[in-house]
Amino acid sequence: MQLASSSNRLSVQESGNCPEEPDTGIIVNRSDFEATAAHHNRPPSYRTIAGTEAVCGPLHNGVERARAPAADTDDQGGIEGDSAPAADDQGVEGDVKVSCWKSERNVTMGLLLLITCFLFMDQNLMAPNLTDIARDFNMTDTERDTKLGGEISLSLFVVGAPVSVFVGYHADRLNRKMLYGIVVLIGEAGCLLTAFVSEYWQLFVLRALTGVALGGALPLVYSMVGDLYPAAERPRASSFVGLTMGLGVGAGQMLAAALGSTPLGWRAPFVVVAAPCLVVLIFFFRFAIEPKRGSQEVGYEAQQKAEM
Repeated sequence: MQLASSSNRLSVQESGNCPEEPDTGIIVNRSDFEATAAHHNRPPSYRTIAGTEAVCGPLHNGVERARAPAADTDDQGGIEGDSAPAADDQGVEGDVKVSCWKSERNVTMGLLLLITCFLFMDQNLMAPNLTDIARDFNMTDTERDTKLGGEISLSLFVVGAPVSVFVGYHADRLNRKMLYGIVVLIGEAGCLLTAFVSEYWQLFVLRALTGVALGGALPLVYSMVGDLYPAAERPRASSFVGLTMGLGVGAGQMLAAALGSTPLGWRAPFVVVAAPCLVVLIFFFRFAIEPKRGSQEVGYEAQQKAEM
């Protein structure tokens, strides 16, 4: 096998002892190449030139075409979104790509966690102040327990459950970043407007809208986390999501209890939670990335090249 290196790109000359991957004719990495060689009962045949490993790949007139970076596949019919750099990107340019990808991933994950925390803070903002709310709406103790403690809590589930199914179905078909932003915007707009209600039906409708965010956000968060992190790192990333949810619920109740006993009253917590969440959502639209679906799965790059 003859090899040439120019500007960190390799060409592989056709050789009789350099097996291509069966049927697919795609470029393979070192481990895949060694496995393929073993399958053909041949010793691995590759060399390292300028720090770059050469492996077998599809041949065109005896010479392998240079591999394009993974990020360029969008213009060639690939799946829309951002993915981690190819495993064989080497040298300074490859290090920069990996560093940029990790930075974008960390920003996206941080914004997802922060918004998730605000969403779950919103969930129990009413609980510490049911008596004050009932007094504002001239409710009896029975009406307070039935309407505020029962009907409104039920509305979150009645709305959130079907929204969760709907969003989960479309998470693999639509842009998740945009879909996530929409459901959060609907839910937090309802949270913010709750501070200005004057009748019970308005409170009921706006709290039901909160269920849109609570039900729709989680399928999207876990879907995006799955494409931001490889399999070995997903359990840890998912644990942060769960931790953020729990912290949000607890922080929301403490905030509502603290503000509800002040002259600001029971309405203030809804503004304190919703307003910063909407600000963070702006940053999410601006700086978060939409990861490519399946980009962290084993064999993703090979599959994409086979489909091109």
